[in-house]
This record gives sequence, structure tokens and C-alpha cells, in this order.
Amino acid sequence: MYLSNIKLWNFRKFGAVGDMDLLCPNLNLSFTKGLNVLIGENDSGKSAIIMVKKRKREEVMKKYLYAIVTALMLMLSTGVGAQILKGTLRLGDQDVAAEFLKLSENTVAVGNGRNACISQLTGSGMLTIPGEVSIGGTTYTVTTVSRFAFRLCGQVTSVNIRENVTKIEEFAFIGCANIAEITLPASLTTLGSCAFASCYDALKTVTCLGETPAQWESNDVFRRNKSSDALMYGYDKQLLVAHSENYSHADGWRFFPNITFGQGAFYVYDATDLTLLRDRSNISYAEKAPLTKVVLVNDIDMSGVIWSQGIGLSEEEPFVAQFDGQGHTISNLTVNGEGSAGFIAHYGGRLIENVTFRNCTVESTSNKGPAAAVVVGETGNMQMSKVWVENCTVDARGPVGGLIGNGLSPSVEINDCVVKDITLNVRYLGQQEYYAAPLVGHVVGGRAWRCAVIGKYNTNMDTPSTNFFINPNRSLEQFESKWE
Repeated sequence: MYLSNIKLWNFRKFGAVGDMDLLCPNLNLSFTKGLNVLIGENDSGKSAIIMVKKRKREEVMKKYLYAIVTALMLMLSTGVGAQILKGTLRLGDQDVAAEFLKLSENTVAVGNGRNACISQLTGSGMLTIPGEVSIGGTTYTVTTVSRFAFRLCGQVTSVNIRENVTKIEEFAFIGCANIAEITLPASLTTLGSCAFASCYDALKTVTCLGETPAQWESNDVFRRNKSSDALMYGYDKQLLVAHSENYSHADGWRFFPNITFGQGAFYVYDATDLTLLRDRSNISYAEKAPLTKVVLVNDIDMSGVIWSQGIGLSEEEPFVAQFDGQGHTISNLTVNGEGSAGFIAHYGGRLIENVTFRNCTVESTSNKGPAAAVVVGETGNMQMSKVWVENCTVDARGPVGGLIGNGLSPSVEINDCVVKDITLNVRYLGQQEYYAAPLVGHVVGGRAWRCAVIGKYNTNMDTPSTNFFINPNRSLEQFESKWE
């Protein structure tokens, strides 16, 4: 650091005659780096310049000392005798060692309040802050992300903070220069000063799941860097929120010019998350922010959970997000209710991929001829890719399939999918004929390739149907599928 320029008005030798003009300094002198000698005649103003440089240096030192003292006070403010617990956090595809601060008998904060709680050299990818953590056989609720918890953790590329966390303290993620996406839970109420400072350049999207905006302790939560002119004003990042009107008038959040009514990606970690996804999706479009993508993070066991309705409110208001299972399995799902039935009852999105459904039961009790399938009850244009259905049962009084019950559009495409050991029960109600098939019960049009039906295939129909594999307008050969 060096002093590059001095401007003086009415100081010692460099005085003003008449009124002082702030646009015209009495001295405007630039310096080059490394300058340490001033040469000039007596009374030429050398002392005045040296005094200014000395005062400037003192001011800078005072600022640095203030910053250092403040940081030290923050580091020490966790208190003497605070209990530090050793646990793990999920970073990318691995669990990494992390420290937690015990707040009460049942609650903890992520981090110790003094320095980074994980090694800056360990792992990489999306960091997950859980709502609960198990340490030494005790389950604690995670309510806080401590100050400095992830300071300078450049290996973190995105942050997903889950429900129960109510506060992110000051400087929690300062210097995490590679964070591109941040997801904040509905439970969050407070964001501390500089919580995400110096994360500006890589950051693209901040998603807030809460209807009520979290309160900023100061206007520097997303401060770009140390410069005083780079706080949040003119911020060019996207903010996805549940209720845009609430955020557009809230202190701090209103600095985002690009506030969008939407929820970005939703990450599913367990059965509770999956049911939460269903509940949030099955409300009127007018009352919710649509999801763009759903991502499975773990295998999900739905044992003991019975859904009275799948995901997707109706044919008019279907579930529209892309679904990526990332190779994980949803097992022991039971859907038992009226209307079209399936893991997704009504789908209006474009792609479901990379997921296995095992030991699932889907039943529609309606007498109005609804469609049912393990994965999607009814759909329009869509693609299904790399989906495996195994040892499942589907029961309905309408079109029944392993993957899709009823395709309402001529643009249904299925590739690299397998149905193994499936039972389809179709109950006939009178004049209308219904259809059952391992892949798709009924479809207006489309195609399937590199698909297979293997193992046991049982079909129970009240009335025999000649249209056994696909609807009467499509033969088995036209779907180019491989059958064993």
C-alpha cells in the first residue's frame, strides 16, 4: 500500500485567496510507488506534504487496528468453557469432520464462533447445513450458523441451509469466493453483518423459501469486498422468493433488482422432505412459487408414511419441476387416495430421470376412471429417462401402467427405463374399456427406446382386454421396446 495522490485546500503554505473551490485544490500532487525522498527549496511546502502523509498513515493504521480488535472480540465472545462437539457435515459427496457449539441440551450451532469449522482443504461441492445432527448418540437441533464458521472455504460451490436454522451470524461465509447458489430456509429470521461478504463474483442465485424475509442486521450481508463502495446497491444477482412483494420492500432484500417469484431447486434428503415437497406443490398456483427442479440427495425410505395424494394438484395445475434422482432410490412408498394416482399424480414438466422406485404400492379408490402408475399418473408432453421400477403394485379403475398411467399428449418419450416384477390391477366399471401395460397404460402418442420389462408381470383385470400392452392406436413394435 502506498499514498498515490494528495489534494490540499488552504493548508499551511498551500492557502487559498478568496473563496475555496472544492473542484480546484491548491495542491494536486501524485506520487509513484517507492517514493521516500522529497527535495525542494526552503519554504517550498515539503513539511506540509510530510504532515499530510503522516496523518493519512495514522488514519489507515487506526482503521486496521479497529478491524483487528473487532475481530478478536468477536472470536472471544463465544465465552469461556463453551462446549465444542465433534460431528460431520455433508460437502459434495462425502461427510467431512466439523465442529459444533453446544447452545443448550438440545440445540447446537455450526462452528465454534472463532474460526472455520471444517478444513479448507477437505472435499468440494455443495455444502449442506442440516436441521438436525447426531453426535455421540444424541440428536441436536441446528439453530445457528456461527460467525466465521466457513471463513475462506473456497471449496464450497453452493450452500443449502435446511429448516430449523434461524440465524446466520456475522462473517459466517466470508471469503467463500466460489459459492454460486445459496438456498435459505423458511425458518431463517436473521442474517448477520457480512454473512456472505466477498462471495459476490461467483454468486448467481439466492433462493429464499420463507414467505417472511429474514431480517438483515446491516446492509452489508452480501458485501462484495472490502471497498466501501461495494455493498449491495445495484446488485445484479437473481433472488428467487416465495412472495416477491414481501421481499421487494424489505430492508436489504430490496437491493436485489432481479427478484423472481420462484423457488429454484428443492433438495430432498429424507422422507420428511419428500412429504414437504408434496404438500408445497399441492396448493393453488396463485398461492405458491413454482419449483424449477427437484434433486434427490439420498435414498429415501417411505416406510410407515401413507400419502392420500401424489405430487401435483390436478390436470389444470400439475407439478412442473424437472425431477433428478441422481441415481437414488425411493422405496416403500404408499399412495392411497382418490383421483389420478402415482408418486407424481399430475405432471406438466419436461423430464424425470435417474431414479429407482422399489416396493411401492399405488392405489386410486375413485370410481371415475382415473389413471394410475408408480411414477406418473397423468402427464402431457414429457421425457422419462433412466427410471427403474421394481416389485411394485398399481391398482385403479382406469389406465394403469408401471411408469405412466395415461399420456395425454402425442409427445411422451421414454428411454433407458426398466420395469421389473410388477402387478397391475384394473377394475372394469361398465361400458368403457381400460388398459394396463408395464410401461404405459394408455398414451395418445410418443415413443420408447432401449426399455425393458423383466421378471414377473402380473395383471388382474375384472374384464379381459385385448389391448394389453399399450393403447389401441399403438402396437408393441411401434414403441421399439425390448421385452424379455
